[in-house]
Amino acid sequence: IHFILEAVNSSSGTPMQPSLPVSVEMAYDPACLAGLNAKGLHLRTWSESLPELGVSSWLGDGITCQPDPSHNRLNCGLDQLGEFALFGPMQLYLPVIRN
Repeated sequence: IHFILEAVNSSSGTPMQPSLPVSVEMAYDPACLAGLNAKGLHLRTWSESLPELGVSSWLGDGITCQPDPSHNRLNCGLDQLGEFALFGPMQLYLPVIRN
């Protein structure tokens, strides 16, 4: 799931950011999780982290999420608006170095 959340001043048409965190509640169909563990669901936002180098990535900065698998919901607080995507549990694989 990928979406953009925006707010615009109705008088001036100027994009706005919230002064307080925005609460977002997402309902999902567990059949669409393709085997992902619902307890690890979370949102990330698209960031042009180093635009001068052309580096962009999905970050979790400013986002707090509480999965509620028993009700098939994900409750999140967002410090800013923008482009978001739903992610499953992340696994980190590190190389094993042996002497």
